[in-house]
Amino acid sequence: MTDISVNSFVHTIPAQFLSDSALVNTVKEKLLAEKGFATLRDVRMIMTKQMESETNVILVDIYRQTLTFLLSTSEINS
Repeated sequence: MTDISVNSFVHTIPAQFLSDSALVNTVKEKLLAEKGFATLRDVRMIMTKQMESETNVILVDIYRQTLTFLLSTSEINS
């Protein structure tokens, strides 16, 4: 039997799913409700804070991949 380490697999989320993900939309909706608008900077900041406080490694990876995508773009979808 072959011992396969979980770390030997690299899972990446395709960019087309990151830009309009439920995670990004939830953060945008929260900002819209609180401030009336959602800037890309605000979305990045909230997601960074959430990632830093997350204990689930899978969710941390999802946050990391989403933030990497958001840092490479200049706008968020409305």
